[in-house]
Amino acid sequence: MNIQPRTFCIANYIWIDDDGLKGKSKTLDKRPEKLSDLSDWSFACGRAENSEQIIKPRAVFRDPFLGDPHVLVLCDRYNSDGTPHEKNYRFKAQEVFDRTPKDQHPWYGLEQEYVMVDTTTGTKLPLGFAETAEKTPPQGPHYCGVGAGRVFGRDLADEHYKYCLDAGVKLCGINAELLHGQWEFQVGICEGIEAGDHMWMARYILSRLGEKYNIAINYDPKPVEGDQWSASGMHCNFSTQPMRVDGGMSHIMTATEALREKHKEHIIQYGDNKGRMLGESADNFTLGIGNRSCSVRVTGDVASQGKGYLEDRRPSSNADPYIVSMMLADTVCVEKETPKGSA
Repeated sequence: MNIQPRTFCIANYIWIDDDGLKGKSKTLDKRPEKLSDLSDWSFACGRAENSEQIIKPRAVFRDPFLGDPHVLVLCDRYNSDGTPHEKNYRFKAQEVFDRTPKDQHPWYGLEQEYVMVDTTTGTKLPLGFAETAEKTPPQGPHYCGVGAGRVFGRDLADEHYKYCLDAGVKLCGINAELLHGQWEFQVGICEGIEAGDHMWMARYILSRLGEKYNIAINYDPKPVEGDQWSASGMHCNFSTQPMRVDGGMSHIMTATEALREKHKEHIIQYGDNKGRMLGESADNFTLGIGNRSCSVRVTGDVASQGKGYLEDRRPSSNADPYIVSMMLADTVCVEKETPKGSA
């Protein structure tokens, strides 16, 4: 029998559904060289009539699980009539970035905190906890810790780091956090819509790797009840071109005032912060230089150099990065360019 060699590519289509990330794969004759080489696809979102929805490819990454030439395809979601789904926040974010003045070049660095949960114990508590929170030693030595009993889940965190880099995701660092089994990874520097694309793909890769370790990824802003246990956030470092050059501090201060005026709107959209942000930082906008307990922080280095970026500390760990990046660009870059009273 003469079997001819065949070149093929497995494309794993990934999208954000109502209950989280989803994915399914198809075989292509060859690796796509550009987005237009990838067709739209559909999926059934229920058993009712007109339940079919469409997913459209928006970003392509190398598949670190299968290796070359296979790809991960990040998609956004549309109704069967072709209109954007109401929860297609990528579409809404792209509209904002399309309106952003071209000279602004909004950059983002997202700091994603999360907690690893061992699915085999049934406790739903973070990795490293005893059978109850009450019997668990206090947190503290775990932050950037080294050694057994001081950090939990390093194998998964390190593998996630490597897989993201292999995929082409702009992961720029990781570290263990304060709570047992709590880690953080940083995505950036990303410009515009890239921030949401790369964060969602990093989340997907982390969840896929969690399957291998029987570890679920918990993005709950308050993973363990009690003031003695740390919360989780997704701090966002943000800058525009004018902020990054000499004299940029005045633009940073102007941006913080714009964020102050829109504080409530941002808090509503920044995820579930109940139990995470308490008191003044949740109800009122606060600005600090080197202060980590405020709404928006300017680091000491930025203050001394007089240029750089601001850190929005309000987004929760389960916030949608498309919404966070969109709102920052809209408040800081777009609204200031729109005359009062204009449509």
